[in-house]
Amino acid sequence: MGLPRRQLGSSDLSITTVGFGAWAAGGGDWSFGWGPQDDADSIAAMRRALRHGTTVSSVAIGWTLAWSGVTGAIVGARTAKQVDGWIGGADIQLTAKDLEEISSLIGSTEAGKGPSDPR
Repeated sequence: MGLPRRQLGSSDLSITTVGFGAWAAGGGDWSFGWGPQDDADSIAAMRRALRHGTTVSSVAIGWTLAWSGVTGAIVGARTAKQVDGWIGGADIQLTAKDLEEISSLIGSTEAGKGPSDPR
């Protein structure tokens, strides 16, 4: 069984609809890098994305909705087609382990400031 595929924009490329945002995994030794990166952190994030078998955007929505008092996640889209990859985000149930790993990665990579664990 293969992953669902779609045409990439107006190109002739066919790519899977499951993705992983890995910009920071490339390290910090280039002009747009975010500083030093720990390969173990990058690999752990990739494994978590694979474990859920969904898009990165959907996992982000699931994390946002895990916060107490949050009743909705606002996501910007330029086209209706972009929403296809996010629509299942509200149904993702991140485990306590997922939330702990995400919180730890936010802290260790300094990807954000303020609270990072919705529990």
